[in-house]
Amino acid sequence: MQRLAAVLTTVVLALGGATATSMAAHAATPGSSADLGSLPASRTVASSTANALALLHRLPVRREAHTASYERSRFKVWVDADRDGENTRAEVLKAESRIFASVNRYGTVKGGRWISVYDNRVVTKAARLDVDHLVPLAEAWRSGAWRWSAKKRQAFGNDLGYSPSLIAVTLSSNRSKGDADPAEWMPTSSAYACVYVKHWIAVKARWRLSIDAAERTALTTHLASCSTYSVANPGTPRIAALVTRPKPVAKPKPVAKPVAAPSSRYYANCTAVRAAGAAPLHRGEPGYETPRLDRDGDGVACE
Repeated sequence: MQRLAAVLTTVVLALGGATATSMAAHAATPGSSADLGSLPASRTVASSTANALALLHRLPVRREAHTASYERSRFKVWVDADRDGENTRAEVLKAESRIFASVNRYGTVKGGRWISVYDNRVVTKAARLDVDHLVPLAEAWRSGAWRWSAKKRQAFGNDLGYSPSLIAVTLSSNRSKGDADPAEWMPTSSAYACVYVKHWIAVKARWRLSIDAAERTALTTHLASCSTYSVANPGTPRIAALVTRPKPVAKPKPVAKPVAAPSSRYYANCTAVRAAGAAPLHRGEPGYETPRLDRDGDGVACE
């Protein structure tokens, strides 16, 4: 605890200029701790770094959790915010795959290879993965989301703006976690423990969610064993960019102005017809008119 206190007094939160940082994609192998906690480059966050311990000490500690009225349906998840045919789940699976993965016309992810960092297992079928909310929806609800608008809850449930918020893991590890916080559950992969705790703190700081006393103690204890407190700056979510964009309003097709039928009065008189070398004009030919040019109505004008 003395070490934590010393760090706390000297830490300065890096909220300055946005310097792009990224983690290189790793060629992951089962059981290798080198790939744990990393994400492919397409899922990293371009931002300055922050200090997880400083973020932790800024989180409000609640006395009681708001548990009433929670329903998962209050968070509209797996939307297609950019209307490209790929919902949030598909976007995460594609981005976190260590090899190329595609999405078919039905929105199903095909191909791909993933490392489930909770238990360090390699998965090659998307159907065997859950896209987990690092801070579970129920935990978010009791930590402050119960006060949010439906729009903000949808944004939280589909937060592609900060990669640690959503993570692809095995079904079994996600079921094991449930809606527990780090005081109640930690990944079985000890190599991922520090990353998990720092990401938990960052996501809660990003959404200004509270923690309880037991959670704060557990987070503090886990951080004490970490070699660094550095974490990607969570920033502030842009709600409007994270919710479903309205369908574009189809512009009404311009109504073509009626084009007047060309006048059959091509010639002022028979003199003009003859001057044009068009005489005689027969019924049905351009310029033929009766009775103006064909006075006797026999079908031949300007004879």
